[in-house]
Amino acid sequence: MLVSVESDSHRTGMGTGMGLATAPSGYARLVQRAASAYVPLNVLVELTHRCHLDCVHCYLEDNHAHGAKPRELTLDELCRLIDDLAAAGCLFLTLSGGEIFLRRETLEVARYARRRGLAIRLFTAGLLLTPELISAIRALYPLSVEFSLYSAEKADLHDAITRAPGSHGKTVWAIRELVARHVPVVIKTPLMREVFPEYPALVRLAQSLGAAYLLDPTVTPKNDGDQSTCALRLTPDQLTALYADPALPVAEEIRTLVSRQRPRDPEDEVCNLGKTGCAISPFGDVYPTLGFPWPAGNIREQPFRTIWREAPLLNKLRALRVKHLGACSGCNKFSYCNRCCMWALMDDGDFLGGSSWACDIAAAKERAAGLPSHPTPHQAKMQQSSSAAPVSPVRCSF
Repeated sequence: MLVSVESDSHRTGMGTGMGLATAPSGYARLVQRAASAYVPLNVLVELTHRCHLDCVHCYLEDNHAHGAKPRELTLDELCRLIDDLAAAGCLFLTLSGGEIFLRRETLEVARYARRRGLAIRLFTAGLLLTPELISAIRALYPLSVEFSLYSAEKADLHDAITRAPGSHGKTVWAIRELVARHVPVVIKTPLMREVFPEYPALVRLAQSLGAAYLLDPTVTPKNDGDQSTCALRLTPDQLTALYADPALPVAEEIRTLVSRQRPRDPEDEVCNLGKTGCAISPFGDVYPTLGFPWPAGNIREQPFRTIWREAPLLNKLRALRVKHLGACSGCNKFSYCNRCCMWALMDDGDFLGGSSWACDIAAAKERAAGLPSHPTPHQAKMQQSSSAAPVSPVRCSF
């Protein structure tokens, strides 16, 4: 069974998740080669922002853009995009939303991607799935179909988060039906304060079904910088308890934490932004990752391959090194804090600055390992400037 503890990136399903196990060495080598050659191995395409749910933690600020349907990429545009992605070396395509099955063309897009040799992941709430649609999904041989689930048995809790009565039952039905037809399923849980007590039962449910699971304690601000969703994040005690759970795959990392307390090399690359993947909006904007405030280009104006190779934004991101990060660059906790440039930007206003959430993650891991936890350079700086006005979460210093 597939389980995970750290997911691959900010919001592409690419935060800090707990549950998918360490990637096989062959895949790790593939990613390493892709990063060195700037091959867009993993691409996420948002087919729509429209959704019939209204989840309390959703990062979309546009109320799911129901009025934006006429501006969404057409089927022809999506197929041309897939041609471009395949030619650029993409192997893994994630189709996301909103709710992807609010678009009638979703299956056609997925089938075309499979004909072009791409492995596909589908992100859905499952409420629109029918036996016929499940059969069609099975025929795609997807790499995974992934669902957000907030409780194994407490339907009221799940429905309160989605703000859609009856959504829990429909999602669980869809999960069970797909598993019964041998379709790989991932049960994903964004861990919030009210959801935290549910995670052991969710893990047991995934294990009983033979599904993968992903527990992710990262709740991000909305795309417009609204930080109200951050109040849903786990408390320090909950975060520590999560990392201290010996039954989760993160346990090995916690046991070896003391040996990882060292600064990163100043010439190390910061992250994979702009190197092995990107996200494309329903309107054709190409972003280094979901939630990034500036697009690198738009596929209606330039071919994807031109944007991927020549966009100044992407090339600036590729040139970033640890030495460019200020206080974080010399921090002993950098090797296990899971710092993300997007967290730093959205939470603290500076893409190259510190991330308060990453500092919280590091402290929780230290407490879980029974180690003393002292403030990071970023936390000390924030404490000194706590009386200053908050920084706008759209400043980029590179």
